[in-house]
Amino acid sequence: MRENNDVLKSVWTKDKESELGLNSLENKTNERLSKLLYYTLGAITDYLCRIDETTNIETEIRLQFSAKYLELLKSITNDKNIFNGDAQISLFSAVSYYFADFEGAAMVAVKNIKIGKLSSIQKMLLDVLRVSNNSFNSNSKLCTLLHESLLGNGPLELMDSYLGELVDNTYRSGNDMDIIAVECLKQMVKLKLSTATMELMPRYSSSNHQYWQSLVKKGKLKELLWPSQRKLGENGIFLGDSAVVQMPTGAGKTASISLIIRSTLYRNNLTTIIVVAPFKSIRDEIFSKLCREFADESISFTKSSDDLIFDLGISSTKSSIVVVTPEKLLFLIRQSQGILSNVDLIIFDEAHQLDNHDRGITFELLLTTISELVPEDVQKIFISAVIGNPDTISDWFNSGNNVEISGIKQKKYSRSYGIAGWNKENDSGTLLLANDIKFSNPWIRFDDVIQKIKVTPRRIEPNFIRKQKSTTKQWVTTLFAEKLISAGMVAVYSPRKDSIRNLAKCFLELTNVRNSFSNQLRNNDYDYRSTNSLATLFSKNFGDKSVLVRSFYKGIFIHDAEIPSGIRNALEYEASQGHIKLLLCTSTLAQGVNLPIKSMLITSKGYGNLKLNNRSLRNLIGRVGRPGIENDGNVIFMAYGNVHENKETQKAIISNINRERVEDLGSSILNLFRDTPIDEYNYQSAVITTSMWFRADFLKNPVMWIKANLSNVNPNLKSVFQIKADAISKIENFLMATWDLLNDGDPEENLIHVVEKTYAYAIGSDDDKKLIMELFMNLYKKIVILDLGNEKIKEYSKMMIGVNDAIDIENFVEVNINDSIESDDIVQVLKDIWPVLEQKLDQSDANVLNLYYQFAKMWIMGESYVEMVNMWNKYPDIRIGNRKPSVELVFHICDQILQYDLSMQVSSILELVSDESKKKRLTNLHESMKLGLPNQTEKNLYRLGLNDRYLVKSIADIIGKDNLGEKRVKEWIRTPENQFSVKENLKESLPNYYINILEHI
Repeated sequence: MRENNDVLKSVWTKDKESELGLNSLENKTNERLSKLLYYTLGAITDYLCRIDETTNIETEIRLQFSAKYLELLKSITNDKNIFNGDAQISLFSAVSYYFADFEGAAMVAVKNIKIGKLSSIQKMLLDVLRVSNNSFNSNSKLCTLLHESLLGNGPLELMDSYLGELVDNTYRSGNDMDIIAVECLKQMVKLKLSTATMELMPRYSSSNHQYWQSLVKKGKLKELLWPSQRKLGENGIFLGDSAVVQMPTGAGKTASISLIIRSTLYRNNLTTIIVVAPFKSIRDEIFSKLCREFADESISFTKSSDDLIFDLGISSTKSSIVVVTPEKLLFLIRQSQGILSNVDLIIFDEAHQLDNHDRGITFELLLTTISELVPEDVQKIFISAVIGNPDTISDWFNSGNNVEISGIKQKKYSRSYGIAGWNKENDSGTLLLANDIKFSNPWIRFDDVIQKIKVTPRRIEPNFIRKQKSTTKQWVTTLFAEKLISAGMVAVYSPRKDSIRNLAKCFLELTNVRNSFSNQLRNNDYDYRSTNSLATLFSKNFGDKSVLVRSFYKGIFIHDAEIPSGIRNALEYEASQGHIKLLLCTSTLAQGVNLPIKSMLITSKGYGNLKLNNRSLRNLIGRVGRPGIENDGNVIFMAYGNVHENKETQKAIISNINRERVEDLGSSILNLFRDTPIDEYNYQSAVITTSMWFRADFLKNPVMWIKANLSNVNPNLKSVFQIKADAISKIENFLMATWDLLNDGDPEENLIHVVEKTYAYAIGSDDDKKLIMELFMNLYKKIVILDLGNEKIKEYSKMMIGVNDAIDIENFVEVNINDSIESDDIVQVLKDIWPVLEQKLDQSDANVLNLYYQFAKMWIMGESYVEMVNMWNKYPDIRIGNRKPSVELVFHICDQILQYDLSMQVSSILELVSDESKKKRLTNLHESMKLGLPNQTEKNLYRLGLNDRYLVKSIADIIGKDNLGEKRVKEWIRTPENQFSVKENLKESLPNYYINILEHI
């Protein structure tokens, strides 16, 4: 096998040389190519000879080896390669993939096959291969019979007869390759029938045949089950068993979720199903997919908004599916625990966000709440691509009464891992690459991959003499990305947002210097209008001066948290359609985004809170070489200097190649007691220890403590303490929400029971457990000492804030509410309650506070970020955190402080106001704070999926009416002449993503 691996290594090396545009390396293995060709075809025939036995791991590995070898062999663009583009080679590569149980890879292998060079029996094999996933398109009698069988119509005897006759005729008159092809065809038919949804789902879910048949016939379900879905069925998930599911990226998670939901709907005539997604973008994506799949069915759908108002909308006459973020579900439960009474299934997607340092505490407290309130017989599915300790999660979340599903097999040879740097000896870029091909030395070295470039007559890059090394590193990354871009979409990852912007500047310079690169970014964009309109739409939000906007116009796209979500949604759509060649990104890319990325350059593994541990890294690189899109991807770490010196990176690569166990899933509550760096961008910065914040005076009132002790200190230091303060508020709110439970009997015993139910306590050491218990006990006693009374505490719990903030807001309401909020004007309502809102701002300077007030006014009136920056520029002496006016900073203020922090304060005030007129006005303001829009027409347009403020305001101007309800807005848009008017008036700033939404409202 070693000799065969060496030949595969040789072929793989030549393929990489083609990708990199390098001259072929001297190689002495050419004479063995034909021998290995027999070996790979032999792997298929060996498999066919033992199909009645259980296919063992060795056979699967040989099949994957064969598939990869054949795929590489036909793809090498070398004059000496007689197999380049060979149709038979492509076909049998796909067949090998299929027999190894990788249908998506098989479809990629024959994507551009030249069928004219295949024999009739080989064409039939190709047609049978494609008979799946509702994509049947063939005039072949065998394919028609097979398709009917997969639909449950059952002409099996007729098909067996036809297939037997076909086999006999081929053996009598066919050549050797046709005989192999017909045997493959026979086995493929057998496999498709045995993995058919119609065949398996009735058995997996103990349901009737007709239920699944109707769904498959309507095209609502795929005709075949992938290995991951079969594994779920074999482990009782479709019967209602709870599970912790590790499902690798690209293994068919969306289809699996759909099957789990369908199984629940079969078992329960009137049920509620909740799908929890960690981020708005994932929530929206799941909601859209489920709505499309369940269209025209008697099911109520709710995408619970981000507004902290009770808008669950569960139907009393039909089953309901609710898609929601953890924050909103926790709010809904606080409002009414009864919403869980009719729930039979809860799915937690991307559940590894449990230890997300920004939002993990909310998620952990939500899970703790659900484990207390939901009976054990309710099915709970905990899905993640990578968890190091699924058994621990299982034991904690459902007392071990569920199934741990891991080990869903992953495709070998699917990625190349590399280290790129600058070789000072020959003054050029060098690349080390490795794959999971088992040969003695895993590393292949490619020299002279990139050369220096003259940017100006006096400036050559990369320049290693300059003192500022970061720019040099960015140029090395830029030139490597340019080299790889001809092979497919390139993503460049950096943990830092500022580095992304500086990289964008380098790429902009390169487009100015090298026309060939500029053309590459646009060559594959057959719908230039759409990506250009995306850039124009971005400019309407951020202005033409933004380096991000200028990058978009040049085909350099950026994906991070400081790009408006509506722009990111449209960007992801364009990328999924193959219109984008270059994407610069931060960790937002790892948050469930599925794009056709061929190569990823990782500029740094980061440090502090930004560090990519193996679990995060595995999740990030899972975006490369997506099944069904690419069968091969490149993950390259930038080393910049001598590539041989980067031992840590080499270790990370080998860990990924060997698929070693990733880190355990941690707890955000437990992380409170870990040393926290003051500057997450600087691994050498000082740290905040537990003793510095876990003290009586801080716990008593964290916000006041920060203002009293940290008023003129490093903003980063203040930020760390603010994170601790926010965590304390969330825990206090959790305690108030469980107050009845805590005080039903012995409060101390009950509190101990509740704390022991947290994940932090379940995985903590003995010392950790003491700290966790002490924290919860101190906060409980703090609330007791305040002597608020049970009803007041229940009221406070619905406000989703800590007890100190709740008291401050109540005091404000008691003093001011009777004489305020008398106007329907949202700006006046904002002015009335601003004194209590500004207390949430970490500011003491009156000028800065007034600036925030101006931002808030402009935001709720729907004015653009550019207009806000222009307003700020009139007061150049006012700085926020020593930062000058910039559109990026204004966006951050609107997106985080106004949309989240201050809107939560408005929601809290709502809980304490009884006057219905005032509540209505506050609700209107709260919605405007969340969306940045003033009137109902605009808000309803936004909620229909047109989630860009500029577009919404422009469409509302065309409508010409401010207060249309959702139904009226839909009716207006669905009118053909109105839809035409929108498209015509906004064509310069209306990407295809939003055209698609308009056409499906």
